[in-house]
Amino acid sequence: MNIHLLLKQKKMLVSAIVRKNRLIFCPYFNKNIIINSDGLHHLRYSSRRERPKKEQLLRLSLVPIGLSIIKKSGTLQEYRIFNSQKITEYWAFIAICQYGNQEYGQRIKIILKRTGNGNIIFWSVMKLNNKQKTPRN
Repeated sequence: MNIHLLLKQKKMLVSAIVRKNRLIFCPYFNKNIIINSDGLHHLRYSSRRERPKKEQLLRLSLVPIGLSIIKKSGTLQEYRIFNSQKITEYWAFIAICQYGNQEYGQRIKIILKRTGNGNIIFWSVMKLNNKQKTPRN
C-alpha cells in the first residue's frame, strides 16, 4: 500500500483517538495531561522540517501505546528544563510494551512538556532501539 495513503489513514485514526481522549490522568503528576494539536504536530514535524514519512507513520502508530503509558506512569525516567524566554520543562517515561509482531517487548518513550506555568501536554512518543541509552539524571 502507498505510504501516503497509510499515513493519511493513520492520521485520521489518531485524530479520532485524540478527540475521545483530550485529557488523560497521569498518576505521576496526580493530574490530567492535555492531548492537543501541538503534540500531534510535533509527531509529524521537528523544529526544523517535516519528518520522513516512515518516521511519521511509526510515531502516529505509537500514539495509542503512548496514551496508555501516560495512564500508568508512576516513575519518571528523565527530566529536562530549558530557560530561554520562558521556562520549558520536559518529562520522559519509558515502558516496555508489545508493539507490532515482535516476540519481545519494545522500549517506548513518551515525552510530556510544559511551557512556563501552562498545562502539561503530550509532546512526543518514540520507539527506542537497543543501542539508545537512557540518560541518568
